[in-house]
Formats: sequence, structure tokens, C-alpha cells
Amino acid sequence: MSKSITENTSRFWVRCTPEQYRQIKEMAKNAGVTVGEMALMKLLNLQLDYEEEIIDHPTTKTLKDGTEKKYSRRYVSRKKILVPAGE
Repeated sequence: MSKSITENTSRFWVRCTPEQYRQIKEMAKNAGVTVGEMALMKLLNLQLDYEEEIIDHPTTKTLKDGTEKKYSRRYVSRKKILVPAGE
């Protein structure tokens, strides 16, 4: 499993005009990413990918007669990751 891009991170600031910021924000919105992810994608030639993971959530329910019934629900967790373009 790939490490999240938010693990062990640093910040950087970019000075731009309000119009430039609006354009970058619009580009990010259209791509379905944050402004920071858009900056990384453009600066480091990265592309958006998704990592899916199946998560089991076991649940125990007590019925009216006092017996317990066990259920298990499966969910698919989809996490955004940035990978080098072309992979």
C-alpha cells in the first residue's frame, strides 16, 4: 500500500494575484483536487490516482429473545494519491 501524501509533509507558500489564485482554484475544482494537490501535480508532473481498500465492519446485534447475531458489513474506501505521470 502506498503512503499517503499527507504523511511527513512540509508547507510552502506562493504569492500570486487574486486572479491567478482564482484560475488555480478553478483548475483544481475541475480536476477534483485541492489547490495544494494541483500545485504538486503541475510542479512535479504528478497525476491523480485512487487506491481502493475493502474494510470490514463487524457488528453484533442483540435480538429480542436475547441471542446475539453477528453481521459484517464491507465498505470500499477510496483514497486519492498522487503518482508520477505515466504510471
